[in-house]
Amino acid sequence: MRPNRFTRRSSVPPISDRDTMHRRLYISKKRSFQQNIFAALVWPFLFAAEDVFTFPKRRAFMGFVIFSAFAGLTLIPGSGSDAYTVASQIYYGPVVTKEPIIAFLVHMASFSGFGFHFYFMLLGLIYASVLYWSARLFFYNLPVNKTYSTAALVFMLAFFLNHPVFDALNARYQLGIWVMLLSTFLMLDGRWQLSLCIAVLGIMIHFGHSLFSLALVLLLLSRRLGRGQIIFAYVLLLVAFFMPSSLTLSFSDSIAQKLGGSFSEKVSNTVKLAEHNQLLSTGDSSGGYDSWFLEWFTTPIFYSLFISGHLLWWKIRKYPKDPQFQLWILIILMWALQFAMRGEPEGAGRVERNILALLLMWHARWFVYRRSGEFVALLINIAPMIFYFIVAYRRSVNDARIGAFLPSFYSYFTIAMPTVEDVFSWFH
Repeated sequence: MRPNRFTRRSSVPPISDRDTMHRRLYISKKRSFQQNIFAALVWPFLFAAEDVFTFPKRRAFMGFVIFSAFAGLTLIPGSGSDAYTVASQIYYGPVVTKEPIIAFLVHMASFSGFGFHFYFMLLGLIYASVLYWSARLFFYNLPVNKTYSTAALVFMLAFFLNHPVFDALNARYQLGIWVMLLSTFLMLDGRWQLSLCIAVLGIMIHFGHSLFSLALVLLLLSRRLGRGQIIFAYVLLLVAFFMPSSLTLSFSDSIAQKLGGSFSEKVSNTVKLAEHNQLLSTGDSSGGYDSWFLEWFTTPIFYSLFISGHLLWWKIRKYPKDPQFQLWILIILMWALQFAMRGEPEGAGRVERNILALLLMWHARWFVYRRSGEFVALLINIAPMIFYFIVAYRRSVNDARIGAFLPSFYSYFTIAMPTVEDVFSWFH
């Protein structure tokens, strides 16, 4: 009997063969994952760099997590820094940190017996976890093999390098910025409730992030305005610009007295510091910096990003449901809060750093999802961006030991090793 010519043989392998194939792939991935961990333990920085540059195509991150924890273990904070103050509290006590999450980590480090290195290691792990989660949301629903434009690569790199791990270890506020960015990513993804919860965690890391939470609430309440939301944001910006700073201070003080507790004490101390800064504003205007560029290095990139951001936003001004539209409203609301905090220079400067991070996110997301406006954005921002990162990284190497970038067996000699700044000074 002749075989039926219309009978087709299935190209799908039998179930047993598929199970064997999946098992081999699983074993291969597991073996590769274990090898990456062992390699990262030998030289954390090298394999962290590999994870960063291959992240969109290969969703690995263990090397970066290990390096962040290793950076905390090797950090020897310099006198006068925020990290030095916390390290002193761990050794000598008492713990006077008001933020609950930081206070909890400091208590854990105090009772662990490992000293301040354990605290910095925990901060490194938190930083790496939040950064990885943010990166996953950044590339959410994007094809792995997507080809990015030049502007997308430039702004993505600037966004992820804006606050390196050593900044997060040295200052609680810098760690809170990444929590703020994670909250923003969740908002753009439509998960508003989770976004607000994450924003509250930012307050528990540093009180200064309460302003971001306020801006997020204003953004949520104004969504019903549709296209009128941008009018609301700019009106609030104008009111904040012309509002006397003394009015902001008295309003904050009255709220603190009604709330009471540690929150009241924190706000009252901030208001007193602001009033003191106002009295000193007619004196030395150098702010204690040695050079003008150390004081004003954020100004060029801040306004250049605003100019190009306005030009790009004009293309989506009629689409209030666009996530980029909502992100731009959030930036304007944060700018209004910065003007409202003029009486508290330290707080206003922190809000400016928040806006800078959001502006870099705005441009990076724009060119990942869209390509128009690339030449103009690069023309406006590339010079201020280069100047900003040169000064920013020059400031951030004061406490970073060179041992953090060497293989891990050098960590035993970290205390005797010079800082990155000392290494640079050898070539002068």
